[in-house]
This record gives sequence, structure tokens and C-alpha cells, in this order.
Amino acid sequence: LANKILIIFCIILSVIIINTLMIFWNNSKIDCTKEKKYTLSNETKSILKKIDDKIFFKVYFEGKSFTNKMQDYRSNIERLLNELQYYSNLIEYDFVDINDLEEENQINLIEDLMEKGVLVTDHPNLTKEKIAWGGYMTYGKYNYEEAISLLDEIDYYETYDCLIQPESEQSDCTFDNRANESQKNIEHKLINSIKKAIEYKNQKSIGLLYSYLDV
Repeated sequence: LANKILIIFCIILSVIIINTLMIFWNNSKIDCTKEKKYTLSNETKSILKKIDDKIFFKVYFEGKSFTNKMQDYRSNIERLLNELQYYSNLIEYDFVDINDLEEENQINLIEDLMEKGVLVTDHPNLTKEKIAWGGYMTYGKYNYEEAISLLDEIDYYETYDCLIQPESEQSDCTFDNRANESQKNIEHKLINSIKKAIEYKNQKSIGLLYSYLDV
């Protein structure tokens, strides 16, 4: 009888341990990379806790014929956005290919993006298509909008390594280099835009309070 009780106890204990481990696994982010590139900084997590209204990222860095490195860059952007969502369910995003837009809308969008510092380049392989290296972030009821550039301006220019490649490969090399270098700063760019939005909200709230008291 004692042995049966012990066996039952061990089975129940095993089930509890397994369930606990499964809950921990499903609710934990384990980063096994040496560089911890999938781990958000403490500063980023702190900023995400301050979000109190919906933040929406519309990313135009999307295309059907991206080079492998450009597609990796795009995937890393989405991975990071998913990571931000893990810490704040108020964050939403969408990827839009500007080449799917009607011509007039596309022209207007490209003009607006470039006026706000987002680079739009020719596609390396398709003559009639464009690549928009960025998008917009909006912050809820505060009517805050900011253009986000996902390509550092210094990466826009061709590097020596690309210029010494055969002419047929220079275009892909340049685009791959841009994506490879720029993705190092994705977290900083996205979280900095969120930080600015929160600061804008705080300044606007103080301004409204001051006006009310002044009356």
C-alpha cells in the first residue's frame, strides 16, 4: 500500500513539474545567441511599460523580390516588433509594399517619406519598383506621427567592397550592405520613436493643464 501511495505521489508530482515547466517555457523569452541579439535592453523594457495608448507601426520596407539579406533584415524588423509586443500589447504593426499601391498614392507617399528623411531607392533587380527604407509610427489619441528611417544615411552610399565587385553584382552588394549595417540599430530606432511619442504626450498633457489653470 505504501508503495502504491508513493507511486501515485510521484506521478502527481511529475505532472505538476511538467505543467510548471510548460507554463514557464510558454511565458519566457530564452535567448541562446552569443550576442544576446534577441534580448531587449532594460531601458527598452522600461520605456515599453510607459505606453498607455495604441502604438501603430506601418512599415513600407516590403517587397516580393528582396535579396536574401534584405529579406533577413525585414524578418529581423518583424521579429523585433513581435518582441516589443510581448512587453506591450498596445503595439501593433503592418508591412505594406509601396509597389502594390496605385500610382498616384505611391508617388504621394514617396514624396512624403523622402521629405521626412526616409530614403526611397530603386529596386536592385526590378526597374519599375521601389524600396522604401522606413515607414511611420503613430501614437493613439495624441495624434502623434513620426516617420522612421530604417536605413542609416551613411549606408546609402556604395562601399569600396561593392565597387570592386563585378558590375553585374554591385547593385545587390550595395543593397545587402545597407541592410546588413542598418539592422544593428533597429531596436534603437524603434524604441526612440516610442520614447519621443511618450514625451510628446507628457508635454501635451502639461500644456493642457497649464492652459486650464491659467483660465
